[in-house]
Amino acid sequence: MTIPEPLRVLFDTFPISQLPSVVQHTAQEKVALEKRQYRYSQRRSASPLTKFTVCVHNVYKADDNSYLATDPLCLTVQLAMCLKLDVSIPKVNHDHLDKSRDLLFVVNHHACEQLPLYLEDEDGSSKHQVVRDYNYLQDSLIQSLVTSSTELMLITLVDCVLYDSWVTTLLFEMDSKQLCSMYIHDITANHTFVNSLSVPQLSHSLIHRNGFNLRNPHITKLYDSIYTWRTDKYVSFEKERNLRELHHALENLETILSKKNSDFFHIKTSDKDKSIGLLDVKLASYITLCEQFMEGTTMYNTLLGHHLLREHARQVVKQCS
Repeated sequence: MTIPEPLRVLFDTFPISQLPSVVQHTAQEKVALEKRQYRYSQRRSASPLTKFTVCVHNVYKADDNSYLATDPLCLTVQLAMCLKLDVSIPKVNHDHLDKSRDLLFVVNHHACEQLPLYLEDEDGSSKHQVVRDYNYLQDSLIQSLVTSSTELMLITLVDCVLYDSWVTTLLFEMDSKQLCSMYIHDITANHTFVNSLSVPQLSHSLIHRNGFNLRNPHITKLYDSIYTWRTDKYVSFEKERNLRELHHALENLETILSKKNSDFFHIKTSDKDKSIGLLDVKLASYITLCEQFMEGTTMYNTLLGHHLLREHARQVVKQCS
């Protein structure tokens, strides 16, 4: 079958071309986007051409006027970027409209379920961005910040046990209003009903992240099934196991932290001049957010007795500020 000659002449005369999209925001949309942007400090070392953006669910303002991500994986990446690129975390007094600074950006979880994301501008502009997911970031941070196989084992312990306890607490001990306040940026009264409808999708994304669904198949089935009323003894077993393992993990980590010559914690409460490492950042992320949002839960009550770990977490965040 051949193309008719008149049609061929038409397309030869007016060739089809793909035009780039033109993004046009209203003044109201621009204000809404600016409210989701939190800038890091200027880099202390010589700045490369590339800039980075860390995309997170939400942030809260801490007592020292710094902005911290409300999810432990997101906060881990936020703090780790401070170590890797010699910047300090976003604060109230930073110029949040300065586009030359690296950015912490609050993203709607509907747009991307698997947060955090890391965006890198290759040429200093937003035209050519490399997008990295959490798994890539995890591997990259381990390669650049971890030097010991034993330290890597402890990081894996934190990633598995503390994350499983975190998600278990969110699912079974906190209501939808608390979950929305942590993970959804806009929680005004006008959006309360809409936000409540997004909780099942949010719960699904947390379950299918960081291997939780593989370690907790019965809890996963409970939340993936339309028959959400159906619980069985295996769900109860996984819940109790996660919180029991949390207690043992915190006991072991505090024992290691208390040793004077520990090689695995790069900052001690008595030595504030030492640089911090990935294990410090990961542990501090869970402890900081548990203290902030989970008062009265089993995870919070388990953490209360571990004063060394709590003080250690405060020192880690302070050193990134």
